[in-house]
Amino acid sequence: GLFLGHLYLELFERRHNISRVLEALAGRDVRRALEMFVSVITSGHLSEASITSSVMGARAIPIKEHNVLKILMRTDYRFASDQSGYIINVLGFDREWERPDNFILVETLYYLTANRKKRGQIGLEGYFTCRHIVDALQRYGYVPEDVLSALNYLLRKQLITADHMNRTAVTLDNSVHVLAAGFIHLRILPERLEYLYGILPTVPVADPVVASRIAEILRIEDSSDNVLGSDKARSVRQLHQYLMAEHAKLRARDVYGDTKNNSAAYILKKIAICLQHFHSKGGVPSEESDTLDL
Repeated sequence: GLFLGHLYLELFERRHNISRVLEALAGRDVRRALEMFVSVITSGHLSEASITSSVMGARAIPIKEHNVLKILMRTDYRFASDQSGYIINVLGFDREWERPDNFILVETLYYLTANRKKRGQIGLEGYFTCRHIVDALQRYGYVPEDVLSALNYLLRKQLITADHMNRTAVTLDNSVHVLAAGFIHLRILPERLEYLYGILPTVPVADPVVASRIAEILRIEDSSDNVLGSDKARSVRQLHQYLMAEHAKLRARDVYGDTKNNSAAYILKKIAICLQHFHSKGGVPSEESDTLDL
């Protein structure tokens, strides 16, 4: 009992980045927090030496942030998927949607996060009707049905909550509010190399050349269970270049021509910061001021 208690405090209570991520993903759901805790201590992605070393105070093999992110994304699976983990791919979409792109989930989350301190249509801070969000995102060329589907996906994945307080579905007349988990998916995770690399198997990529280069790195991990940080960064750089090209195409349909203050530009900057920090320091990005912190 003492052993598990110390390990739980090590992960959830110490004031470092991974504690904040875990706290945000769990929200106020104690059962979900315990599920994540069990996932970490039973995962094959974390060695027994890391667990015992951290709890016993030796810290010779600490539980590092990238290890926990990897577990939260993949749980018991080799790679992350839409059915595994507590962390989602915000650059994904359903191929059955009418006119989606890699930024539709990001755009939806960004709108709710950037306006979380404003009062919405029902008079509550941060709550906006789905109809209002659909209308706001139409200026970027998004189809209303796609935006509503994106909102329902984010609701099921517990990144947003609804005024009816259940996770089944929302209609245009329901109001939604971003949760701490949604904030973390925009503010923190896109600056983490492990996150960006982990979502690669589930990112839709239309360019066959880019897809082939990313798949080459993933095959290395599939065969050897180990990928160098430089290889991860190389595959993420391929993704970043692809998304930059997609962003240039998509902004051509933006009737407002706002290329500086939208979510696509925001997350592309996050990915660039991640790659810059990896090559300059090889560490985790520092907590700099951010537009979403205001």
